[in-house]
This record gives sequence, C-alpha cells and structure tokens, in this order.
Amino acid sequence: MMPTMLTQAVISGLLMGAVYALLALGLTMVFGVMHVINISHGEMLMLGAYVSFWLFHQFGLSPLLAILAAAPLMFAVGALIEKGIVDKIVEDIETNSLLVTFGISICIVNIGIWLWTTDFKAIPYLSGSWFYGSLVFPKPRVVAAVLAFALTALVYFFLKYSRLGKAIRATAGSHDLAATCGIYVKRIYFITFGLASAMGGAAGVLASIMFAIYPEMGESFLMRSFTVIVLGGMGHVVGAMLGGMILGVAEGVGSLYLSGEGGGAISFAILLLILIFRPTGLMGRRAE
Repeated sequence: MMPTMLTQAVISGLLMGAVYALLALGLTMVFGVMHVINISHGEMLMLGAYVSFWLFHQFGLSPLLAILAAAPLMFAVGALIEKGIVDKIVEDIETNSLLVTFGISICIVNIGIWLWTTDFKAIPYLSGSWFYGSLVFPKPRVVAAVLAFALTALVYFFLKYSRLGKAIRATAGSHDLAATCGIYVKRIYFITFGLASAMGGAAGVLASIMFAIYPEMGESFLMRSFTVIVLGGMGHVVGAMLGGMILGVAEGVGSLYLSGEGGGAISFAILLLILIFRPTGLMGRRAE
C-alpha cells in the first residue's frame, strides 16, 4: 500500500501546488517589477473567495464562472490600492512597503470581519472524486488545478510574448533603462499591481471550492506564497511555478508520514535548506 499512498500524496500535492503557483506568481511579479513586498496579497485571495461565495448563493453562478467577475474586480481593487497608497512608497526601501502593505492587510481583514463575521462559509460545489485504479482524484482539486495551470500559463505567455508583457519584464530588469526606452514606468506599476491582485482573486475563487471561507484565510496562503517565491527565486516567474509544485508535493508527502502539520513542517524545512545552500532560490542567479 505504501507506493500507492505515496503516489496519491504526490498527486494531491501537485494539484494543490498549481493553486499555490498561481497565487505566488502575482506576489513575485509585484516584487520583481516594483520591489514591493505585498503583505496584503493574501487578502486578494480572501476577497476573491467571498465574491465566489456570494455569486453562488445569491445568483447560483458557478464558481468557475465567478472567476470572470472576481478577477476584474480584484484588478480594480489592486489598482486603487496601488494608485492611492503603494505609489507613494514604491521608490522607497522594501521595509516601508512591508509595513504599509501589512497595514492594508489588517484593514481589509477587519473590514471582512465587520461585513461577514468570522463564521466559516462554504460552497457546496463539485463534491465527490474521480477514480483511476486505487488512486483518488477529488473533483474540486482537479478542476482547481487545471484552471490554475491554465491561468498561470496564460499569464506566462502574456508576459513573454505580448508588447505590454515585454514592457513589464523590461521594467523588472531596470526601471531607469525602461524609462529611457519610452516605457511609462508608473503605468507599468499600476498594471502590474492590478494584474497580481486579479491573479490573487482568481486563486481565491479556486480555493473557495476546496476550503472553508473566512476573513483570515489569506494569511496561511500568503505564507505559502512567500515559501514558493523563495524556493523559486524572488521575482522569477518560472521559479514561482516550480516552487508551487515543490511546496505542494512537500506538503502532500509530509502529511502522509507526519501527523498534524507535518506537511507544513517539511515545507519549511526545505525552505530553510534552500536559504542556506541556495539563498537566491532554485531559479535565481547567484551573486558574482
């Protein structure tokens, strides 16, 4: 049974890792382009989950279609936060961005508690599993993983091949050089923060069909996102994808062999090893 259980744990980890990668991709984009450590990124996931919840219960809208509403709405929220607050400190040191976005996070969480209380909410959608031999594929996780992978790939190709995506990558490489080439850097900041928030909202919709929804749910996902981007390399898009898969598998295998929070313990043990032996992450460049 052990090989089957191990295979099941790896599969479950990969499915969850796809959602981690989608969320972490937005976080690493903001850091790579703006050098801002966005502590409020997890709250975009929480808000996206609540959008999915209310659209489902009020209008019967499928959570899969709720992405079409949650992503643009979170883009608008993120763009407003960037224009009204983050833009004032984006050229300053990362410590200031850490404190400011931490304050934004606290405000959003408390607004969520005021609006929706701390009660856990859920979306009864896609119950059951698919089976392949002795392996189990929970429907919510499979659907969430497929959509997360598709959205992550869409963002990757947008950044790699579109004109705007190339401008974002150029700004991440050098703000001054990008400005010299005629790129309006402030506009790129605005779009990048909004796009990252939209990705967080989409990840929240996917999380809403797998987990309970509550105002503080973004915290645990944020910590996993930081683990993912440190694993993959801060500001590295492909690294975020790879880090998400590694973290998901580590948690899945850890939960199999260790009780309680064993998956998280193994994940952070791997993180510690990466920080010791490869501080720039798996895809980051070593300092010369």
